[in-house]
Amino acid sequence: MHRADAKLVKAVLESNGFQVTEGHDWNVMWSSRGVETHIYEELQEYQKINHFPHSYELTRKDRLIANMVKMQEKWGKDEFNIIPDSYILPDEFADFYSHFHSLKNKEQSNLWIIKPQNSSQGKGIYIVSCVFILNTLNATVYLFVCRSVKYQRFRSMSSAS
Repeated sequence: MHRADAKLVKAVLESNGFQVTEGHDWNVMWSSRGVETHIYEELQEYQKINHFPHSYELTRKDRLIANMVKMQEKWGKDEFNIIPDSYILPDEFADFYSHFHSLKNKEQSNLWIIKPQNSSQGKGIYIVSCVFILNTLNATVYLFVCRSVKYQRFRSMSSAS
């Protein structure tokens, strides 16, 4: 366990014969966040870590949005139209404010999900329908998209006979 207090993970590993070690001869490293670059560089083929380098580029929503925008700019928005309209505050507040009011003027759904930066496990997430005080937040804002999903029922092949 490296900078982690993951009691369940530790219990599962121990119940499967793993032992905690302080040395460099280990099979699994469990960390609550990414580890130093030199550890990745020194990995042996049999050693596993529960993070990969720069995983925050995907797990932090502000970084994910920035990377998706780069991909949209490079390959076209149609090819990467898999995220709702999103803005990183406070830097993109003017663009968000303009988009918010254009939807409001069209009387379209105008709910936005606010996700604080550097927060995890759903902490601090809320939904807003106004822009009051949002320009002071360090957060990522997403247009709340509500799409109906059509469910289909399937029979298993064994019950079809």
